Amino acid sequence: RQWANVHPLDPATGTVYDTGYHVAYNSRLAASPALPNTLFASDIGSSPAYLYEFTVTGGSTPTVSEQTRWDVNEAASFAVSSDGSQVITGGHQAFSTADLSPVHTYPVPHSTSAVAMRPSDDLLAFGSTNGVASSRPPLRMALHSGIG
Repeated sequence: RQWANVHPLDPATGTVYDTGYHVAYNSRLAASPALPNTLFASDIGSSPAYLYEFTVTGGSTPTVSEQTRWDVNEAASFAVSSDGSQVITGGHQAFSTADLSPVHTYPVPHSTSAVAMRPSDDLLAFGSTNGVASSRPPLRMALHSGIG
């Protein structure tokens, strides 16, 4: 099927809500326990591909908000970091989940569009025609303020 529609489901009642949102062209899905109300999706039929972030707000009438980024390379495979801060694509791009802005690229020689992330330590594995290339996300900087 070419199009996938996004519908929140109330697990208590089984009620499905129409959002009007959809993902085009053979969508792929991912989620992270760190972002329990968020679903990530990509399409693989357009070039460049789209990356979608859907956030659901519950209540008597759930709402869905969408962020979209259209210039994503090789989004047929993607992973979400264990802390929920980044989405990493098979095209070696990392995007912030806060606003889908680019945060990092990974140099992977002879790459394919495959990526996986080990949740215990966020070790990345990118597919390559020469096997698997591993990488770690760059260190995230924490800002501290205080008296001292």
